[in-house]
Amino acid sequence: MHALPDGRTACSRAAALAVAVAALGAVTLPAVPAYAADPAAPAAAAPFAQFAPLSQAAVTQDASGAFHLTWQQAPFVQGVDVYASTDPDHIRAHGTLAASTTGAAASGSAAVTGLDGTRRWYFLLVPRGPLAGFTTATAVRGIPVAGTRNTRDIGGYSTADGLQVRWGSVFRSDTLSGVTPAGVSTLAGLGLDRVVDFRSDSEIAANGPDHVPTGVDVLNEPIGIGGGGGGPADIFAMTPAQYEQQFGNGQAVAIMKQAYASYVTDPEVRSRFADALRAIADGRDPALFHCSAGKDRTGWMAAVLLTALGVPRDTVYADYLISRDNMAPVVAAVGHLLSSAGYNPDYITPMLTVDASYLDTAFDQVQATYGSFAAYLHDGLGLDPGTLARLRARLLTPQR
Repeated sequence: MHALPDGRTACSRAAALAVAVAALGAVTLPAVPAYAADPAAPAAAAPFAQFAPLSQAAVTQDASGAFHLTWQQAPFVQGVDVYASTDPDHIRAHGTLAASTTGAAASGSAAVTGLDGTRRWYFLLVPRGPLAGFTTATAVRGIPVAGTRNTRDIGGYSTADGLQVRWGSVFRSDTLSGVTPAGVSTLAGLGLDRVVDFRSDSEIAANGPDHVPTGVDVLNEPIGIGGGGGGPADIFAMTPAQYEQQFGNGQAVAIMKQAYASYVTDPEVRSRFADALRAIADGRDPALFHCSAGKDRTGWMAAVLLTALGVPRDTVYADYLISRDNMAPVVAAVGHLLSSAGYNPDYITPMLTVDASYLDTAFDQVQATYGSFAAYLHDGLGLDPGTLARLRARLLTPQR
């Protein structure tokens, strides 16, 4: 891994900044916003798109707790039954009929009220008639875990071969060290078996261990360790001129791209991602992985997992970029703090958010080093065909 002028690696500098931002937690951030429409709501997979009775299903939840579902439907669909359940694998069998629509139209919608707002709900859309077996599932992607702001389900995405990533099986998040008792209850409702924590030892020391439900196994796979420091002093010990020299003139972007390249080139980092993928493949119940902000190490982990499952690249990027909106309040709050202290926040903003070019860097590095993503999985991460088969069997379900 290449060293920066101050002797730190890109990973350790990015991780140090994450610690610094987390340590500035005394700043009052705006309340976590209500999760809006899923920007990556999956359309029917390409081989089935022209035949699918229902497609592009999405759901939002408003401040009152009501759910609003929308979808596209084929002209021959005469009505849709909407089932709701807390069990993502048996929505119709273990759930209740929550809404029904009638009549042919190009699109449909339904509102569902009266569900327990403390629980995680999944919805199954069933076209009425002889095509009732061609169902589609959906859920609110973002999960309002009190004490986090970047927690979401990575299920529901369509694969190129006509399958769908299971809802409620894998979640991604920012740090769980600030999760409140109410947030722990929300996590308990996800039925988690294991949490993978990518934070370094210094990050955990600065911000504390994960707050998780009793019985959940926490697997620490530290990425970004080494190279010293990691607190407000990282910035505030600098003069504004030193700060500009460190992060201005494109330096922050360069640091981020170097960090993303190292996710692919650094053997120790690769082993951490590989361990996490094996843990998910071999688990029985839902898993969650996270770092500090839930955007970089977590972002690459999600990109690798979704790509390994066959999710198209544009959908992988759409999931990654959700973090940009989720982190916007942090960017604004930290920017205000830096401005008030005489520092230009624009210099550091690239390290507080995500950008498609960062993910480009990692995928380009995969191509340059291994020649293909399949070779990266096998040769770079050391994942054998059996592990990949278990991942697919555990996380994919037919999309009909």
